[in-house]
Amino acid sequence: MKLNRISLSRAGRVRALCFAVAGVLTLGGFTAAGWKKAGKLERFLEYSYQQGFIELVTGVQTVDTTLRKSLYATGPAMTARLAGEVSREAAAAQAVMGRLPFADGIIENTAVFLARVSDYTSGLSRRAAAGQAAGREEMETLRALSETARALSAELGALQEIIHEQQMRVGAIALAGADAERRDGREGGWSAFRDGFRGMENCFEDLPALIYDGPFSAHLEQTAPRALEGLPEVGAESALHRALSLLDLQEGQLTLCRETNGKIPSYSFTGHLNGGEITVDITRRGGLPLAMVDTRTPGGAALGPEECVQRASEFLRRGGYESMTETCRYDSGGVLLVSFAFEGNGVVVYPDLIKVGVARDTGEIVQFEATGYIMNHLANRSEPSAAVSAEQARDVLAPGLTPERSRLCILPSPGGHDRLCHELTCLTPDGSRVLVYVCAGTGLEEKILILIEDENGTLAA
Repeated sequence: MKLNRISLSRAGRVRALCFAVAGVLTLGGFTAAGWKKAGKLERFLEYSYQQGFIELVTGVQTVDTTLRKSLYATGPAMTARLAGEVSREAAAAQAVMGRLPFADGIIENTAVFLARVSDYTSGLSRRAAAGQAAGREEMETLRALSETARALSAELGALQEIIHEQQMRVGAIALAGADAERRDGREGGWSAFRDGFRGMENCFEDLPALIYDGPFSAHLEQTAPRALEGLPEVGAESALHRALSLLDLQEGQLTLCRETNGKIPSYSFTGHLNGGEITVDITRRGGLPLAMVDTRTPGGAALGPEECVQRASEFLRRGGYESMTETCRYDSGGVLLVSFAFEGNGVVVYPDLIKVGVARDTGEIVQFEATGYIMNHLANRSEPSAAVSAEQARDVLAPGLTPERSRLCILPSPGGHDRLCHELTCLTPDGSRVLVYVCAGTGLEEKILILIEDENGTLAA
């Protein structure tokens, strides 16, 4: 077979060459445009990082200055104002840190310090606004915070000088060691920058532990699960039988998948049933149910809310949780979520919280979580007497609120210091309801919640 050779005329070869050259030029144009766009984006990010770092330096300097001012305030009004300013300034500085390309953990202590300063001074401002003067211990804490903020401000100022003198890119912080130096093109620049950050972290070595009524208080790190105190350790086999009995399952339907440590050491068991996966956690001390979840998708709502609440209450009793009272309920995707709190001597103890989810198609328990109860429940809790009566608490209510009912409760605080309060359910002029909590010791409002009520149930916000 003879192949026909394809030959191009001189004009054809010229046209082909022109097309090829045009294609290369076009591709090169697109590539150049892409490089230009990428370079523009990189410059924009670097400008954003530079501005963010300047804001961080300025913010910490402002925190330092205002903390020093607060040391010389003698009246509650001035203390409230300055402490409030420090709280907002520290929160703003912490927010700026989230915009900077710091590697995970590189300045973790700095972020924690700013969060604690903001939270501590916020509480101090609230107390001062209520007329409570700062005590000697609080003034010593402010002094320690001020000294740390001053050292931190100096370290940040030194870092800013390094950036300015060596014309470094703040974006290089996101890179690692030698690679950062190579990319930045300045020998030793990154090392100096990194050493500066280490100096920042060393500012907190002499800072005493902050013990106060707030979520960042150091005493919360040592909190142990109160409900498990004095209870014996149980083995994995005993815990497995406990889980099987709780869920009315047979041998072999659950197996041990892991043992977890942490604040509440537990055994985790898992199994596959009815198209879903069940996971159950049992505490290693005492063998109490800690958590449970069933991933199956519930069908239609065959059971009413009251029957579901009854099923949840029975489940709690089988699990060893007695004297629990319902606090709210809400239907979510065919599962009725019911919150319970311990009630003793007519007082609802809100820190002792348990949540139960009941599938409305079968009445089976598909969700359970008892961390609040296990961390906070005291078997022999001694409640203080109410110095303020329910009638006196009603006098605190805002005009227009109509009290419908009241009860005593223990209200948790961010720092774990519980308070005895009157819980007043009130009707507003527009027909909605609010919960007002009045401290039974001081007669001051502690908290206000809006009740969101609809066909699915009630939530408090």
